[in-house]
Amino acid sequence: MRDYARHQFGVILEKNVPMTTRDGVTLYADVWHPDAPGTFPVLLSRTPYGKESAAQNPNGSNAFFARFGYVTVMQDCRGRFASEGDYNPLFQEVTDGYDAVEWAARLQWANGRVGTCGQSYLGATQYAITGNDPMPPSLQAMAPVSASSDFHQSWVYHTGGASMWGWLVPYAIFKGRNTLERVGRQDLLAKLDEYVDPATNFSMPLKNGWFRHRPINDWIDLLKETAPYFADYIREVNDGPFWQPINLNVQAPHVSVPILHISSWYDIFLEGALNGFQSIRSTSRFPQARANQKLVIGPWAHLFPFVVPTTGGTGDIDFGPEALIDLHELQL
Repeated sequence: MRDYARHQFGVILEKNVPMTTRDGVTLYADVWHPDAPGTFPVLLSRTPYGKESAAQNPNGSNAFFARFGYVTVMQDCRGRFASEGDYNPLFQEVTDGYDAVEWAARLQWANGRVGTCGQSYLGATQYAITGNDPMPPSLQAMAPVSASSDFHQSWVYHTGGASMWGWLVPYAIFKGRNTLERVGRQDLLAKLDEYVDPATNFSMPLKNGWFRHRPINDWIDLLKETAPYFADYIREVNDGPFWQPINLNVQAPHVSVPILHISSWYDIFLEGALNGFQSIRSTSRFPQARANQKLVIGPWAHLFPFVVPTTGGTGDIDFGPEALIDLHELQL
């Protein structure tokens, strides 16, 4: 294990650094960089959950890696929190991710070499970059954690079949509240309160009666202003051209960088991580990419032990001290 007490650099945090996408939308990021002269490699993360939570954590990954000589970037995704534009989960991350990599490479503290990291949706934003052929020239490596390589199969239609309604609608409402707050639609926020139980959490925010509401198509109208993308999900039942730009398994032949895939036996996106790893190893046309795909799987769950170290992960079973993982150590 590394001696984390021996930090090499002090850290400076730059708030709300703007980036302009190819279509003119401004996205904002917080940037941590070593308090030292020179330039450094970049670690980029892109989040729909608000970059402020990272800025308020002095012991989080961003400050941690900056102390070890990296420029770390946490960017709010399009249409989320500080960033402008309209939110369209993952589809927007293909080109926005490309633009963010090349922008990060040109930051005044950067040496032009960019890696990506992050968990869950922050891992999926990394996989989405593979929708670009060619991939960003400044991108050197990726390290997605607890993320799926196939949005259709793992997020929207379970194993390509049944609609994951119990996940999709709560997700749309959870993300949609911020969208409505940003544009001052108090009328629509009040309407959402008809569906949402304030005592529940992100994974189950609906009042019980609304969980039983049918048909699913009714939600297209109910969410048309909160989450207009929901209509596309319901219409595009079959896996096909609509979904392919954000399907790593389809994009794998042009993946050109090493990737460290990290997941868990009890993770909701385990299958997607396994498939993505194997797809690149089997079909990438770049020998260095095929040879440098790494996979780490442990007896954990979706957020644990990456947020809170644990040897359990889920349920009452303790898998012993060898199950404990230090994600910082692994990524460094």
